[in-house]
Amino acid sequence: MLGERVKSMGFTHAVDRFRSFLWQEFSFITGNYRILVLSWMIMDIAMEMPIPNFQYYVEALGGPPVALGLIGLGNFFAMALVAFPGGYLADKYGRRWLISTMTFAMALSFLFFALAPSWHFVLLGSVVSSLCL
Repeated sequence: MLGERVKSMGFTHAVDRFRSFLWQEFSFITGNYRILVLSWMIMDIAMEMPIPNFQYYVEALGGPPVALGLIGLGNFFAMALVAFPGGYLADKYGRRWLISTMTFAMALSFLFFALAPSWHFVLLGSVVSSLCL
């Protein structure tokens, strides 16, 4: 039923209506914060996709079951480590510079996951990725 409505309205019209709906619903979010929220929504969807297969990937790279716990520990420890220095760096260098630099570094950290010869590189990639959050 919805597909028929979309076909009759035309795809571009449906996209425009959806865009205006989102704009109206989230009108209280303005400026840079809106861009930050939207980019994080898109990035979070993409980051959640490989999670169901993560344990199989670590296992295929020769990681023992405890490796998943170590990767999680390293991930959360790195995030906790940079929480306060991140605020200082944002004040010192500006939010825009920090967000763009760390987002680029986070994207590069995913090369550790893609090119990992062993589970240790997945651990390293997870820590580097969390340091950039």
